[in-house]
Amino acid sequence: MSEETTEPSSVVAEAAALLVEALSNVDGMRVYTNPGADVQPPGIVLGAPTLTWGTYSRTYSPSGATWPVFLVCKADAKTLPLMWSLLPKITAALDGLEPVAVASATPTLYPVSGAELPAYELTVEVGL
Repeated sequence: MSEETTEPSSVVAEAAALLVEALSNVDGMRVYTNPGADVQPPGIVLGAPTLTWGTYSRTYSPSGATWPVFLVCKADAKTLPLMWSLLPKITAALDGLEPVAVASATPTLYPVSGAELPAYELTVEVGL
């Protein structure tokens, strides 16, 4: 009995493309897939996912991925209200996808051109 094999990289690439497409629909946001990009805030950076294999499978493809998605903003007096207004738009865009769920959003700093900018790191779970 033979099972069809799926390239793990293609499954991950397809999921990443789905996330980028959804995030690109958030008004006023630039989406970056290069973690070293010179982010122009406000922007969203899609990081490298943690991959999981839930069960033995001959397809060798991961069954899930957890992506770090960074909302990066410039530092000024309006930063927090801006971030708080953008987070629901981002989570709505992602939560509308199947099977995608935003698990958390943690405040952090994101490095851009030698500076650290205020950011939220969203943990985005994706079934593959």
